[in-house]
Amino acid sequence: IQDLAVSITKDARTAPQKIDAVTNYLISNHQYSLSINPGTADPLVGFLLSEPKKGAHCEYFAASAAMLLRCVGVPT
Repeated sequence: IQDLAVSITKDARTAPQKIDAVTNYLISNHQYSLSINPGTADPLVGFLLSEPKKGAHCEYFAASAAMLLRCVGVPT
């Protein structure tokens, strides 16, 4: 997840820019869905790193955003 967070925010310098980058990434790469099969792995890892990208409900988007932002030094 650390590598993904760094990749997503590579052009962002400030906290607001990093927040925008993570938000845009999640919106562009995942769909909202009320049903998700997290599989046997960590649910956030499965959501963020699986191919093809999975859809999920709001808790996954919020937790993923928090995790990605923490990885790049933005307190959440």
